Amino acid sequence: MIDESWYVRPEGFRERVGAGGMVARCAGEAVVVALVKEVELGDLGFVIPKGGVEPGETIASAALREITEETGITELEHVAELGALARQNFKKTYWQESHYGLYVTKQLGGAIPDPANYGLEWFGLDALPEMIWPDERELMEAKRDFVERAIRASW
Repeated sequence: MIDESWYVRPEGFRERVGAGGMVARCAGEAVVVALVKEVELGDLGFVIPKGGVEPGETIASAALREITEETGITELEHVAELGALARQNFKKTYWQESHYGLYVTKQLGGAIPDPANYGLEWFGLDALPEMIWPDERELMEAKRDFVERAIRASW
């Protein structure tokens, strides 16, 4: 469903800065990552938790807030920056450049503040599910070896 048109920035579109990140932990010998199912998007797939940076927030503080809001995970340690991706939002109403960090946690989950809209699931880096955004999947695949090494080193 998502095609190249989401990655073309229309003239005059308002801009928004976003932040979030890959949350990972060790599960036995495997490194697993937390992905979010957005209920309003149905069965389209999963996303990396992220959202908009609010006035007065830094990218780092917004990433922590957004991850907690969408996953319920509060015990997060920043490990590295993974880069930024830019595209239109799902409704094609604004252009967002999202900054992604890598975070390690020992939490399996937590109380999601808005469980009617978000669901958390864990996946192995070698068994990623269908994802809504192809660029997020590409980022995860491109950083797979780095993420595995970094998480094992910080565990």
